[in-house]
Amino acid sequence: METAKPQYSNQTDSEIGGEAVDAAVEAVNEARALALLLRSPRLTVSQVLELLDLGDREFRALVAEHANIRHLLELRRQGALPDAPPTERVCPTCEERYIPYGGARFCSDTCARLASVPGRLPDRAVLPQRD
Repeated sequence: METAKPQYSNQTDSEIGGEAVDAAVEAVNEARALALLLRSPRLTVSQVLELLDLGDREFRALVAEHANIRHLLELRRQGALPDAPPTERVCPTCEERYIPYGGARFCSDTCARLASVPGRLPDRAVLPQRD
């Protein structure tokens, strides 16, 4: 009868421990991303799962593990998710009002390029009129 030979790898114990830490960090980040996307009333749960490439089993495990995700799902079920209205900003380059997309600081690419050139802007930039 043959005995099983131990499997050896080229990894040290610290590298194997590092993989466990990476997996734990990835799991935390995945739960945070799921909670963040579930806050959006514009996305369905199916779209969120597709964006995060989560399977049903992984999703159920995250829901069982995290109370905040369960709470968000309950709010979605009740239709009680708060819908934050968009806020207007004033473009620091041309001083026009705009509704930013994401974290946009300027109303257009032109304003962003003008702002990146030092000493280029007068008190108020004169930009071509948009249609």
